[in-house]
Amino acid sequence: MTAKERYERWLRLAAAAGDVSGDAAALSDEEREEAFEGLIPFGTSGLRAVMGPGTARMNVLTVRLAAGALARAIPDRPDVFGGTGVCVCYDCRNSSRIFAEACAEVLAEAGIPVLFFGDMRPTPEISFAVLHYGCAAGINITASHNPKEYNGLKIYSSDGGQLVTEPAEAIAARMHEEDLYRPAPAVRFEEAVRNGTVRLLGEETDEACLAQVFRTAAPCGRIPADLKIVYTPFHGTGREVIPRALRAMGAEKLFCVPEQMVPDGDFSTVASPNPEYPESFRLAEELADREGADWIVGSDPDADRVAVLYRGPDGKFVHPDFNVTGSVLFVWYLEKLRTAGALPERPVMMKSIVTAPLAGAAAERLGCVCRETFTGFKYITAEMDRLQQAGEGTVIFSFEESYGCMTGDYCRDKDAVSAAVLLCIMAGELASHGKTFADAEEEYYARFGYGETRTVSLTAPGLAGRRRIAGAMEKLRTEPPEEVAGLKVLAREDMLAGVRTDAAGNAEPTALKGEDVLRLTLSGGSEALIRPSGTEPKLRVYVSARGEKDECGRIRADLERWARSLLDG
Repeated sequence: MTAKERYERWLRLAAAAGDVSGDAAALSDEEREEAFEGLIPFGTSGLRAVMGPGTARMNVLTVRLAAGALARAIPDRPDVFGGTGVCVCYDCRNSSRIFAEACAEVLAEAGIPVLFFGDMRPTPEISFAVLHYGCAAGINITASHNPKEYNGLKIYSSDGGQLVTEPAEAIAARMHEEDLYRPAPAVRFEEAVRNGTVRLLGEETDEACLAQVFRTAAPCGRIPADLKIVYTPFHGTGREVIPRALRAMGAEKLFCVPEQMVPDGDFSTVASPNPEYPESFRLAEELADREGADWIVGSDPDADRVAVLYRGPDGKFVHPDFNVTGSVLFVWYLEKLRTAGALPERPVMMKSIVTAPLAGAAAERLGCVCRETFTGFKYITAEMDRLQQAGEGTVIFSFEESYGCMTGDYCRDKDAVSAAVLLCIMAGELASHGKTFADAEEEYYARFGYGETRTVSLTAPGLAGRRRIAGAMEKLRTEPPEEVAGLKVLAREDMLAGVRTDAAGNAEPTALKGEDVLRLTLSGGSEALIRPSGTEPKLRVYVSARGEKDECGRIRADLERWARSLLDG
């Protein structure tokens, strides 16, 4: 079926099936082609796309399709969905509540009990709730840090982690078997709540989850009462839970950005609700200046990602990337566990392949095994469970460069709640010794060597952009470079084929296989890793420079220039 045929069918059938996403006839020719190019893909553990009419867009019909596919999968896959009922959660985005209720209605119609958060909640809390209540699965309506036009749907298995590849592919196949235009469920959300098919969750789940956050942080002490902290949730789900957690752990001088404590799916006070971008913290910095605070914490709309800013010697705020933040936090946390006698016998740190290589070297130096996985916490948590069930170690800390980390075992996803607590305890301890985060960073480099990392994101929207990205990956495979930015390529690792080839042409299999990723190992300890984004129209290039501090910046800048050239032509 062509895009034109899908569009014409949508015009005939969508309204009767309950679509409320807008007028498909008002789309431009280019928008129409993208909106109807096919069925919305089930990608990184679920759906993520621009909201609006169309078979490839996020709307009530495509959301129902995914929920129906999950309902069919649950009884067939007790190995993945081995509990009872489905927990449903949502964030602050436009239409998130509508999509969440649509999922609950489909599940209830299929005879599956639903636990439904009565208000928006952080992503880590649904992961916790799936485990806490013994659910078969979880659905979270969120597009994390994406722009306001996006929304998404993530599915969690009974272990509390996002779906990995094989069960995700099975649900994607079932979506193609479902009828996109089937009528809306006869029993609507409010009636399902009244008859008990949908049970609302609230304060009792918050308390149970926060108890686990406090248990995890206990070996690290408390936040000093005199530490001034500015916090922003960027209009998102952290607005109640994170301030509550910080105050419970000792924070008395906590200042929340008032304009951004209000839920707002348009994110009207920021250009982007992504804590990765320093410019998103303008209001937080202004508040910190008024209150004399030197420490800022921000979480993204679904509160799985976190970033910090600290005041530098010149009085201006510094925004470290999470390769730095996560690495420094990990070393501090490990040593706190060791001092408290809470470090397990075989500690493991987990990170994704795109996270700073230096962090792995630091872990090994500290007697902690480092394990790498593909990008995405679904892979980290799956490997975490495998390791612990096999008795091969206990994971104490996991993180990704994309501003997410996880401690403890009460949830299986990035967790800005526990991260915010630990980061503020660490900041308070540093301040009590007359130090800042910059001092902790310098001490880290003095112990483990200096390195700089950057992520270069090359945006290429639409079908043409997708082809350009695919072409760049193909060229790197068929015409592999012998040097990059003046550094010799010592080895290239194709993680799609699962093969590592050295400069002499000798090939060997690798442990990681099946993802469209290339890693180039370069002379001097530097590297470049290239992968298409799974959720955005971008080619991402992760460059890591190693060397003496006075030369590392030049190496990193040269690698960045090379990365930006990959889509040229």
